[in-house]
Amino acid sequence: MATMNPALEPKKSKERHPFFALILILLVIAVLGNFIPSGQYVRETVDGITRVDPQSYTVIDKLYTSVSMFFESFHFGVVNTASLMSLMFFVGFGFHVLQEIKLLDTAIYKLSGVLKKVPFLIVCLILMSVFIVIMWFTGLYDLAVVFIPMVVPLALALGYDVMTGAGLVLVACAVGFTAALANPWFTGIAQPIAQLPLYSGMGYRAICTLVLLVPSLIYLMVYAKKVKADPSKSVLADVDMPYQAVDENSGLQFTPRLILAGLAFVAIFIYMIYGCLQKDFSYPQLSACFAAIGILCALIMGKGLNEICQLMSDGMKSMFMAAAVMVFARSVLYIMDQILITDTIIYALSFVVRILPSWLAAVGIFILQTIINFFIPSGSGQAAITMPIMIPLSDMAGISRQVCCLASQFGDGLSNFIWPTVGSLLAILAGTSIPYSKWVKWFLPLFLILTVTCCVLLVVAVQIGYGPF
Repeated sequence: MATMNPALEPKKSKERHPFFALILILLVIAVLGNFIPSGQYVRETVDGITRVDPQSYTVIDKLYTSVSMFFESFHFGVVNTASLMSLMFFVGFGFHVLQEIKLLDTAIYKLSGVLKKVPFLIVCLILMSVFIVIMWFTGLYDLAVVFIPMVVPLALALGYDVMTGAGLVLVACAVGFTAALANPWFTGIAQPIAQLPLYSGMGYRAICTLVLLVPSLIYLMVYAKKVKADPSKSVLADVDMPYQAVDENSGLQFTPRLILAGLAFVAIFIYMIYGCLQKDFSYPQLSACFAAIGILCALIMGKGLNEICQLMSDGMKSMFMAAAVMVFARSVLYIMDQILITDTIIYALSFVVRILPSWLAAVGIFILQTIINFFIPSGSGQAAITMPIMIPLSDMAGISRQVCCLASQFGDGLSNFIWPTVGSLLAILAGTSIPYSKWVKWFLPLFLILTVTCCVLLVVAVQIGYGPF
């Protein structure tokens, strides 16, 4: 009986299951939460915005994590992520159809032939600029799960690895989201609470974007050059990935039907971006767009109803892990909300800012919001809860409210791409088959570089009197 040469056997990944770390975090929070005092701020809703009285924190009778609460948290994790799970499933359906009809393969085959003559730096700069602008005005970094499957095959065709393509998208989203000009999920809530003109201070945030882009682009290019010279240096070298480069000899061609399907895809995609920018599209509308992409493109290519149902089933199945990891992230937050320890953590952390000198207060708020984002990975929720506390602190520290909002936006934005409690990040990584630990290994050095850069930008903002007030 023939045996395979061990040297030729595929490497087995030693990665732990994606659920492992999340369940561990859930267990830790469930246990430690019983030793943290329960407390809460008084909240009131004004003009549809929930505000917190920063002087109203009180300790209440201790609430404990029960056994039933622990297991019920899984159910409520599903309930609280239903909209995002829906989007993930329909993204899976839409892109599975595009893969099956060879639309993306054909487009990449044609595009790669042209881009091979263009310096990779220019390719990265163009693509990252597009993603950054989208993040500037939508704040929907969840769309990375859409962009990555389009960019990764292109990166592979140009001789790079999966992380190069995925990193290009995610880093661009991180930069664009962190210094967003008009992020409706954080800035759009934080500035009215601070009584600032809505989306004021765009000029400096645009400068911040450019400054953050420079080290990001250098980091990506250094890694890409290293991997292209020696593929074994890839951070994903020991992980089986579902992506592959388009065969240069495949001879893929656009047929009349495929061109029509491509036009339908582009039209719906442009409409989706327009809706995000102008019509406040959210998860229901985005899910509808990808459902339309899948069904219409399949019909154009002559697929019958039964075939479309099978494509839908297979596509959604490919996104199951992406949808499931969000359940555990939300389960952690559910337990924290039920035993009322979130406000206690925020109250305790706020004392750190009070003891800092004015020139460091902005950096303190940035670091504080970064920590809080682990417990409240929701831009809108975090802004509504923390800004009424941060604004008085910034007033006492002698820094402008605009700087306070910028520091808070930095803290919320950048950490969304590193914390394991951010369901959207876990969904993006799982949906694109990138282990969380591999992403952290690759992104952490850049995360630290960008963190230091943000600190410098905040100190400069304090020195120049970034305002209007």
